[in-house]
Amino acid sequence: MQPHTHSAIRQMFSLHSLTFVRLAFWNFASFWNLSVLLSCCKNLQGLTLSSITFGQQPGLPVDLPGTPPVLSDLQEETVLGSEPCQCRLEFLSVEHLSSVEFGDWLLSSDSAIDLSSLRELRVALFNDIDFVKRLVARAGAGLEHFHFKMGESDPHAFDLSANFNLRSIKLTLENAAHALPWVMALLGSISTTNALESVCLEFYTPLKEMLDGWDVLDSLFLREEFNGMKQVDIGLFALSTSPEYIRVTESLAGLSARGIVRFYRLGLKSQRSNQQLMPRISRFESS
Repeated sequence: MQPHTHSAIRQMFSLHSLTFVRLAFWNFASFWNLSVLLSCCKNLQGLTLSSITFGQQPGLPVDLPGTPPVLSDLQEETVLGSEPCQCRLEFLSVEHLSSVEFGDWLLSSDSAIDLSSLRELRVALFNDIDFVKRLVARAGAGLEHFHFKMGESDPHAFDLSANFNLRSIKLTLENAAHALPWVMALLGSISTTNALESVCLEFYTPLKEMLDGWDVLDSLFLREEFNGMKQVDIGLFALSTSPEYIRVTESLAGLSARGIVRFYRLGLKSQRSNQQLMPRISRFESS
């Protein structure tokens, strides 16, 4: 990137009217570069990082948290030793990142991101589940909405005891063998201290490979921890007239009897999950 191009980008990021940034398919020389760029933002409320890489060009090192920054020609305006300002985010989306070091940086004091006011969090296909658990814990009582797309990762329970204002959880599931175990593990982490009102489960899985376990899920929603539920959306990747689709709906008869569940077919624009599950992210990404 030429210096004048870098300067123009920094000037754009410095606009007071800039409240949301989506960075997709960017390669940064180091985490320090990303920090410097984000520190230009004055009123940033939301950030999406998608398919970001670090130091994957020849000669570009990755700096780890706690190590001195590696300066390049793109950082001539940065004074060595200065600390980038932090962006206090209300919503954050992290998608398709494979760098374990990124998680350590994001949660370190070197990060340019302040998570103390985070209200919405979406994590998709990030293989370090321990980082995701730490990130949810760091968000604490401020976190209201959580969307997790776990990919091929093995099921893990979460500690949600600090997230007592958590109002909605959305899970996007793509592995038939792990789908229901993931739902049971994560929703099983809910306690009576949580304020959960809405759950969305999207099963992008062949239902023919998921013959068992739906009755256990039905029993889970009848537990005391879910008495305050107002809405459950369940998306199934199958025709609504197929035997598999009908079998699932019948297996969740207890939940259906509460009158709060909506089944819908995935893949149709006319049938989608409620955008209020992630209101801020949905509003900015649709504008």
